[in-house]
Amino acid sequence: MSLKVNFKIENNQDCGKLKFTDITCSYNPLLPATCCDGYGADENINKWEVGSTRFNWITPSGNTFTAVDLGFVPGISAKASFDVTGGTDGVVVVCVGGKEVGKAIFVTDIATLVEALVVDINSKNELTGWKAIFTGTVITVVNNSTGTEYNGLSLEVYVTDSMTVSVIDSTTSGGNDEDDSHYITMQNLYGSTTCPADENKFEAGIHTVVYVVYNSAEEEVSRQTLKVFIDCEVLNGLRSLTEYLMAQNCSCGNGVLGQRILLLRARYDAIKAMFCKGDYDCINEEMIELLDDINGACLDC
Repeated sequence: MSLKVNFKIENNQDCGKLKFTDITCSYNPLLPATCCDGYGADENINKWEVGSTRFNWITPSGNTFTAVDLGFVPGISAKASFDVTGGTDGVVVVCVGGKEVGKAIFVTDIATLVEALVVDINSKNELTGWKAIFTGTVITVVNNSTGTEYNGLSLEVYVTDSMTVSVIDSTTSGGNDEDDSHYITMQNLYGSTTCPADENKFEAGIHTVVYVVYNSAEEEVSRQTLKVFIDCEVLNGLRSLTEYLMAQNCSCGNGVLGQRILLLRARYDAIKAMFCKGDYDCINEEMIELLDDINGACLDC
């Protein structure tokens, strides 16, 4: 099954900055049914194999930005691998940074031992901070958290009797200090071109965003397109009107302004409901009109 990436974009009171988060699931060998098409599932790349990402972006007014490189990759955990190469009896014990993270006893064959060892490591991951995945006879231990602090720890695999292993990575590596989120500004979209002063905020309305993921060879492995509803300016306008009303500074009377705010809020709720139902046709026009009416709601006060 091919990789299916997913993401979300959140806005807050700062209309010039959005928070992007990669919410693609990662395969958990103990709970395989919880992630069938995410990172590490089936033959998909693991999260640490993401080489780069790009974004395509269309604003409500139609401005188009393609192949935007934010320098973002998802948060990556430190890892190290070893190969169980042979044996017919004995025990395999895995230690990271001098602490045991799991062990297994040979019972019937190598494949069974590898699976048993991975299960044992994963069953202890809340205590040790390490989990494991495997491909064939190669086991990779991965830290539960991102962070460079988990790089450089020794991987030691001890065996008894006839068991043999080959340590591929003598120390953990690859962890970065990123998480799965990244803040995006309009200047990021413009890149080396200076963002016009009147476009330093994200427009209210529907933005079409394409998130593209590449492997380390810069080959595209997945993309996802989402419609994103940006309402920061509208909510800020409604908030300002409400604060103005509560301060009782409006000479036209609290009742009149209060009624206007209720009607404006009802229109906003209706527009958002249209978006949630997938009815996108008129939303951008409705948001422009709503923002204009919010800005003019107290001109006669």
